[in-house]
Amino acid sequence: MDFVSYFKQLYSGKDVLRKHLLLFSVVGITTLLLNNVASAFTNNILSEQLTIAPNSTVELVMEFAFGIILWFHIFGYEYKFLSDMMNDRDIAIPEFDEDVLLTSFKMVPIFLLWQIYFFAISFFTGIYTIATQDLVYYFLAGTLLLFFTPFVFMIYVKFSKDFKYSRDVVIPWYIARYIDRGLVDVVLWSVKFGAYALLPVAFFVGYFDWAIHLTSQLPRLVAYLGGLCISSYIFTIYKLIYGLGMAKIVKEKVLPN
Repeated sequence: MDFVSYFKQLYSGKDVLRKHLLLFSVVGITTLLLNNVASAFTNNILSEQLTIAPNSTVELVMEFAFGIILWFHIFGYEYKFLSDMMNDRDIAIPEFDEDVLLTSFKMVPIFLLWQIYFFAISFFTGIYTIATQDLVYYFLAGTLLLFFTPFVFMIYVKFSKDFKYSRDVVIPWYIARYIDRGLVDVVLWSVKFGAYALLPVAFFVGYFDWAIHLTSQLPRLVAYLGGLCISSYIFTIYKLIYGLGMAKIVKEKVLPN
């Protein structure tokens, strides 16, 4: 699993520039809309750095609704991409077409199911922690959920191949199968990916610290929002790259009987 080769793969193929410009536009618009909504819900705190909150309830509802619709397109786009990779389709990145939203609707039930499992663990552990007044159990549960997270993602990746429900994608204890077959590869890939992620994270931490300390309001707002759009796009690219590595693990370690 080579991060650099995966990165190159995303920027190769037919119409790749147009596809990336469209991806950047959709991600950027979604980020700005939801950022506006977040500013409204935080009573416009730090509005000069963040944005100007919607002026009316109607504007707020419209921005929130449009932002959520676009977010669903991005969510479906990421799993359409993984579906293409799982089925060995020779496509660098997919188009934003009607299949993107359809893929999103296909993924939502399995995504919500595993979020319910996670919530149930957190809820009952929380009750037990309150009853015993011992935070150790809650921290242990949090650590366990964090450990499970990449393997749940493997389940999403496996499901995206054909969008068919089976025991190993809906029954919680079947996650042990993914852990048993892919533990070493997942840990190695996650560590390697994390090392490559440090550079953009460090850069944008420094960038946003510089942007919000600009003395003039307009340059500060432009610099902040521009950085927000670019960082969201890069975050999306990194998610696709991580998904490529996980798809490789699933195909090599999980799918073979």
